[in-house]
Amino acid sequence: MDETAAPHAAHIFGPDTPTLRWANGSQVSDLYVDGMTTEQFLEATGLQLDMHKGCFVLSKRISRLMRLHFVSGFFAPDDMRVAYVAQSPAEAN
Repeated sequence: MDETAAPHAAHIFGPDTPTLRWANGSQVSDLYVDGMTTEQFLEATGLQLDMHKGCFVLSKRISRLMRLHFVSGFFAPDDMRVAYVAQSPAEAN
């Protein structure tokens, strides 16, 4: 990571700077969301970046979130329920 390469023009949808950038091994990944700053993206997704375990752990976790995920199924809307678990900071760790 000694040098920064300019992103390919086909990979940029308008913004000059990426909405989110993280490292994964020797690769740097950029996420471009048109019209969104990093703060707006984090607020919209509910992500909270925390450096208390260091940038390596944070980048590793972001790269896991940004991997391709495939989920499929046909369900009746009444069969689906989304719930958020309330945790204390100690439980979250």
